[in-house]
Amino acid sequence: MLEHQQVELWPCQYPAQCKKVRCGARATVIVRYVDRQGRPLRQVEFCDRHTGEITRSGIVVRDMR
Repeated sequence: MLEHQQVELWPCQYPAQCKKVRCGARATVIVRYVDRQGRPLRQVEFCDRHTGEITRSGIVVRDMR
């Protein structure tokens, strides 16, 4: 079972590198993992490519961009 059931996608408005291992791309999206009440648990910065992998993984996604 997935540890986190839901994520929110927010625009990354500060300079950051994608947190995926061995990816040197600029992060464009903040992926915020939230609990069932919508409270943030943690957040990670990803590039568009790796954000796409998250959205296809079966997790509930709320796009806030």
